[in-house]
Amino acid sequence: MAGPDRFSDKGYRDIRLFKIEDIVNTVLVGDAYEKLQQFPPKVIQSVVTSPPFFGLRNYGIGGQIGWEDTPFEYTQKLVQVFRECRRALRDDGTLWLNLGDSYNGSGKAGLNSSYQQKHTEFGRPSLEKSRFGKPTNVPGLKRKDKIGIPWRVAFALQGFSVIGNNTLNGWANLLKDAISRKDWELVELVEGRIRLEALAIALVKEGWYLRQDIIWSKPNPTPERVKDRPTTSHEYFFLFSKSRHYYYNADAIKEPSVSLDPTHPSYRPQSVEISKGRKIHTGKHSKSVRSYPEKRNKRSVWTVTTKPYKGAHFAVYPPDLIEPCILASTPGDLDPPAIVLDPFAGSGTTAFVARKLGRSAISIELKPEYADIDRRRNNSR
Repeated sequence: MAGPDRFSDKGYRDIRLFKIEDIVNTVLVGDAYEKLQQFPPKVIQSVVTSPPFFGLRNYGIGGQIGWEDTPFEYTQKLVQVFRECRRALRDDGTLWLNLGDSYNGSGKAGLNSSYQQKHTEFGRPSLEKSRFGKPTNVPGLKRKDKIGIPWRVAFALQGFSVIGNNTLNGWANLLKDAISRKDWELVELVEGRIRLEALAIALVKEGWYLRQDIIWSKPNPTPERVKDRPTTSHEYFFLFSKSRHYYYNADAIKEPSVSLDPTHPSYRPQSVEISKGRKIHTGKHSKSVRSYPEKRNKRSVWTVTTKPYKGAHFAVYPPDLIEPCILASTPGDLDPPAIVLDPFAGSGTTAFVARKLGRSAISIELKPEYADIDRRRNNSR
């Protein structure tokens, strides 16, 4: 049997594990799946991350996630990575996953020239145009269809597979034709493809608990040159838990129940502040005073302005967006501190917020240049 610093399981090679104290507040450079296999089990309190979006950008590194030919391949790579995250996560831990979407047949997977402009602003104007988006042709989808990447990944992490009716019908017809022609090699190929779907689901084992979809509403979205649909001004954040019961501090992220800001959805024009956090309703037709609670449970639409980090790659989520994720999912009074993991760290925003809040952090980043930004930004090893 493997010792405490080794990990063996069916389907794994025998791998020497990291000692958690050796990798806390560090940046690990390399493939997320391979690095995660070296993590000891049940040591991470929270995973907060934003993987490369499907077809969005070629980082020029072999084996990168996001540059696959199909959403199926992309989804299954993420399932693999988050299976390892789940193993490293404590039983009361959570995963906060940010994902964006793209369109079929767009030629740029939903990108536009503004992304290239932003990239130039961050000091890399010489990158070739072909890196900014990949032509997509998803079987079963029409040109201009939204692919639905966030929900495909979310369902896959729960243990479901999203397969189009046309795809299933095509497999059935191909299998029938192969059998009638006694083309046993083709029969084996089709059966293997179907079993691959089943295997992908089986690998999830018990599956994650999908607890909430959160809408990140952007007041300053990236401009789009479209005239036949609204401009996209949101992304998804999914909250998953490893177990039915998990750590979640709702009080840490409560929001004002009534806002005095006229632009806020909870604004009440006839509310006045009478003491710290207390409101009363004073309409002229009111016969009684109405008191509003100081705070309410945080809602599932989070309005946060995008904020680029100079010197980083363009896909940077703002610190204000992930601060509630870390506050809600990690205790702030532990010694040693709770550990927050980002397996797709980029410029290190997750680690930056985690350490600012008194937590520990571990980053994994495939691209050495971004890992260097993370180290400089967070004074990491």
